[in-house]
Amino acid sequence: MGAVRDGVTKMDATVKKLAELRDKKKMLDILAIATPLQQAMRMLAHAWMHLWSLTVAVPKLKAIAGDIAGEKVVNLVKDNMEAAFYYGKILSARFYLEFGIQTFSRLSGLHNIRRTSSCGSV
Repeated sequence: MGAVRDGVTKMDATVKKLAELRDKKKMLDILAIATPLQQAMRMLAHAWMHLWSLTVAVPKLKAIAGDIAGEKVVNLVKDNMEAAFYYGKILSARFYLEFGIQTFSRLSGLHNIRRTSSCGSV
């Protein structure tokens, strides 16, 4: 997924920016980025876990359901608990990757954060 790949690239840029700030001893700037970075890392890790779960769930559901799709799959999962489990995993991953990752996109400008204070950076 492009959003996850872009997220990894932006996280890398943010970590490099943190290293530059460390070398310049700008601790307030580092602290200003710390919490958003942690939140973004959590979201990125969740996206990666959802992608990984799809690599398991899709083949398992395909093995159970064969080549059926649409309403036929919905009808199958009503009667087959294992198919319902994998179908649910696919739907939850799809939801997170489509909507949850949008929150990450709002935080993805982390490497552009500027911290100013009246006393300057420490």
